[in-house]
Amino acid sequence: MEVKNITLIVDHRRRYGRKEYRVRWSVYGPDDDTWETTETLHKVRNLIEEYEDSLTQIQLNHSHLNRKRRNNQFNRYKNNHYHNPDRVQLSLQCNAQTNRGYRCKNRTRRSEFYQPHLIKHRNLRTAKSNIKAGFGLYNGPNPIRKIECITEYTGQESRQPIHGNYVVEVNKNKFINANRSTDIARFVNDCRCSNRRNNQCNGNNCRFTYDNIKRKAYLSATRNIKPNEELYVSYGRDYWNKMKKD
Repeated sequence: MEVKNITLIVDHRRRYGRKEYRVRWSVYGPDDDTWETTETLHKVRNLIEEYEDSLTQIQLNHSHLNRKRRNNQFNRYKNNHYHNPDRVQLSLQCNAQTNRGYRCKNRTRRSEFYQPHLIKHRNLRTAKSNIKAGFGLYNGPNPIRKIECITEYTGQESRQPIHGNYVVEVNKNKFINANRSTDIARFVNDCRCSNRRNNQCNGNNCRFTYDNIKRKAYLSATRNIKPNEELYVSYGRDYWNKMKKD
């Protein structure tokens, strides 16, 4: 069949080190397309040039879309960061080790562990809160006994009073701001009277405890907690009074 009967180039590939084009013939349909080498198509260079130009335009459109998508993602991160300066949310690699002894490759934004490893190592997990306050902190598959220490309240430490939604005052000279991605205790919510009236929760089941020797804060159970039960702790009147003023 003569090359002049080629009407369109629809695709290309590289085979055995040579570039081939999928061509459509004027007297046949798409099912009869054939692959031809560059040497065979030397008489229809204009079709090859048109096809290459269309590829260049498609690549430019894709790069523009990718650039626009990246800019949108950055703007969303920037808006979240500046509108919510109390919270630093970064994607971090999981700190747990796999069964083969390698570091887990999964990434997380809510703790130092990927969710399955968080359940395994800390008996904790994060999920949508029952009181419609965003995410909440839940117990894992194992029950927690009364007075048992659940987790340490970690964060950025300061000797001066600092403002933020995740700040706990250990003493007059130490404040902990749990606004980092590795601070899992910041997800614990407060079950208030309004939440109890709406049957969203049955009251707080945790409290903050302090070790004056180690100068650390902990989240401890005030009663026996069932598996997969959401954890609640009282934020205190000062916190809610400040929220009302803000």
